[in-house]
Amino acid sequence: MISALNTLASALPAISAYTANTAHNIVNVETEGFKKNQGSFVSNNLGGSIAFKAQEVNEGVNLSEEIVNLKQAEINYKAVAKALASIDETERRVLNTFG
Repeated sequence: MISALNTLASALPAISAYTANTAHNIVNVETEGFKKNQGSFVSNNLGGSIAFKAQEVNEGVNLSEEIVNLKQAEINYKAVAKALASIDETERRVLNTFG
């Protein structure tokens, strides 16, 4: 259970970093010579944590792709927040039952 909580808790800042990276690309969509940053989520299997790692790629920004990335980040964030809320509610019920 602790590992799942670590994974979920670390996902929130990773999703925030993903969103910031996407916003950076969108802001620079018309900047001449700008090369977008592209990244991926990486997992630390030992601690169950998730991080977002970005790197510059040799291509311009596709605005449609970046809008899809923002929507995906929103969906991911809501899913993680809902999972954390569900765990919190389950713990509360267990404590009320046995506490």
